[in-house]
Amino acid sequence: MGYIETNPIKKMKKPTAKRRDNHMKPADFQAILDRLPVHDPFRDLFLFVWNTGCRPQEVRHIEARHVFLDKECV
Repeated sequence: MGYIETNPIKKMKKPTAKRRDNHMKPADFQAILDRLPVHDPFRDLFLFVWNTGCRPQEVRHIEARHVFLDKECV
């Protein structure tokens, strides 16, 4: 908008990314699972992510061609 002529943070060093260690505890998992109805599609997603360790965005990209039932893997 023209209020500042130069960027005041241009020369600041960007902090390094840190790994997050905030894993869900089994008791928390069970508490959430108990609140999800049996036929809720989110419950299936929640169980799949918990059992596989993959990220929700990775589940979104799974297609039938990625599933190998004979090898029990995706």
